[in-house]
Amino acid sequence: MRLEKKLDVWEKNKVITATQKKKILDYEKAHKNPILFNALLLLGVFLIALGVISVVAANWDGIPNMVKLIADFVILASVAYGTFWAWKAQKNIWFEGGMLALFMLTGASIGLVGQVFQLNGSFASAGLLWSFMTLPMIVITKRKVLPFFWVPLLFASIFSIESVLELLERIFDWWFWEENPEAILVLILAISGLLAGFFAMADTLTKKEYPVFNVAKIYAYIVMYATVIEFMFFAVSFRSFHFFDVYAVITAFLLLMAFVGEKLGRRRLVNFNISLLYIDFMCIYFNLFGSLIKNGLGMIVSGLVLIGGLYVTRSVIRKLKTIK
Repeated sequence: MRLEKKLDVWEKNKVITATQKKKILDYEKAHKNPILFNALLLLGVFLIALGVISVVAANWDGIPNMVKLIADFVILASVAYGTFWAWKAQKNIWFEGGMLALFMLTGASIGLVGQVFQLNGSFASAGLLWSFMTLPMIVITKRKVLPFFWVPLLFASIFSIESVLELLERIFDWWFWEENPEAILVLILAISGLLAGFFAMADTLTKKEYPVFNVAKIYAYIVMYATVIEFMFFAVSFRSFHFFDVYAVITAFLLLMAFVGEKLGRRRLVNFNISLLYIDFMCIYFNLFGSLIKNGLGMIVSGLVLIGGLYVTRSVIRKLKTIK
């Protein structure tokens, strides 16, 4: 419900007065965050940084190494100074844009130094160096834009380390995909769930001061639900007993997350999980009784299943609301 509608309801029920309603609306209007402007500004900064890298790359062979290094240092120093000026002048969006540009240019500088001095490094070493060099930016940023780039860089670098890759290969060889898909599903959900819980706890303990924890939690959720949706639609390719095991795991996971969302007061999380749960049941139905839907009787049965599923979904939501 939008703020204006909520305030109208509160005013009608005499929770607030008309004067209080006006003061709240005036305050929110004065402190409204121009999301579109900020997003386009940061996109522009990102494109400029990429453009600088592209222009340099297009004329790479004809530029002396010393000129490359000096130009790189001058650009970095200029952007750093501009970012510092924006911080002193309390131009928050320009400050965030400057840090995003510094982040991009830092990665380009690492690649430049490696090329000039012919360093034989791996992506893992370069990525980890890039991540740790820009860690101070993550500490001082107050927005989620920079962490959205930094978090995947860090994890991609970690998972590119040879020893980590060998460990992952051993795990997946132990639980072979086609032989134990439900075990793979449980493993991915358990790891991403623990990471999501850890980052959520860190975000709470630090009083949401560091957006990187919230961003990392979002990525963990993306991994969880992307895995669930993938298994949900591809489970038909598994053997019959794996088919039911996979859907049992998915159903249990969605019910658990809906319960957690209700306990935390996250209505969107509850509705999202219940919606996926309904799709989960429909996938099971269509996979088991796919031939029925080709005739009239099957359409009738499918319609009844659809209505029944909606009724069950609404009943589950109401039941969760009563749980204290």
